[in-house]
Amino acid sequence: MGDLLAYLQAGNSGAGAQRVYFEPGSPRRGRELFAAKRCDACHAVAGRGGSGGPDLGTRGRELVGSVSAVAGVMWNHSRRMTAEFARRGIAHAEFSGQEMADVIAYLYFVNYASVTGHPGRGRQLFADKCAACHTVGAGPNVGPDLADTLGLDDPLAVVAAMWNHAPHMEEAARRRGLVWPRFETGDAADLAAFLLPGRSRRAGSKMP
Repeated sequence: MGDLLAYLQAGNSGAGAQRVYFEPGSPRRGRELFAAKRCDACHAVAGRGGSGGPDLGTRGRELVGSVSAVAGVMWNHSRRMTAEFARRGIAHAEFSGQEMADVIAYLYFVNYASVTGHPGRGRQLFADKCAACHTVGAGPNVGPDLADTLGLDDPLAVVAAMWNHAPHMEEAARRRGLVWPRFETGDAADLAAFLLPGRSRRAGSKMP
């Protein structure tokens, strides 16, 4: 899609690579448009909305990409959506350029912000890559007990803490002769999915 737009903007000249810029949209306006244009008649976002089409809040990498990639996904599904509009008696929704930017920004945001993690894999990751220095509920080791560390109450806080403490962890790993742990795509989400429920249960047990 980006290549096609570059060709059109270049005046059909067939010139070499052209840089194509898309204006950023507003996720907040996009959420309002998603309802106003009746997108939610067929699509849910994170379980809220229609059920005729897929839940657009659980599309993962498909909608967390460049604007042109998301536009390509929409185009590829447009014939099926047009047929569904006709079947349901829904008018075909039309968008201005800014409205399309806003809707795409909204879909990008909800998929960026809601990544599915697997606590079972997170438990194994913790055992393999973290347990040499940390515990979860067993008291401090070389590093703090992550069940009691303040501020680790959402996935992004976990990621930020990993970054902020990397220099200290590197020093401790070097002293102990440990191999620096590496994470693959999705590992951070799995690790957070393992850590956060345990922290919530521990916090609940301390309530008066």
